[in-house]
Amino acid sequence: AASQTLDFQALDPGTTSGALDVDLSVTSNKAFSLTAVPTPDANWTTNGLTLNRTADPLNLASNPKGEDVAFTDSYTITVPGDADPISYAATVIYTATQL
Repeated sequence: AASQTLDFQALDPGTTSGALDVDLSVTSNKAFSLTAVPTPDANWTTNGLTLNRTADPLNLASNPKGEDVAFTDSYTITVPGDADPISYAATVIYTATQL
């Protein structure tokens, strides 16, 4: 299992960040599904901040078997005008399951 970290840097209140990408690669000798479980969902809000996920269009419930099948998901974060000036973190877990 590999991990990636996205750092949105400091953002001004009332703004949305530029998109940052998570690149994934799956190798499977059988067809597989790929799911992402953001904490707690695809567009989640915590302490007033919203994390927005745009899934790769190829991120399908059933993908053909293959080596190094690539996917890219994009994330932005929206900071409301009244957000506290602290650090925020989120975890997204991706799971490939053979069918």
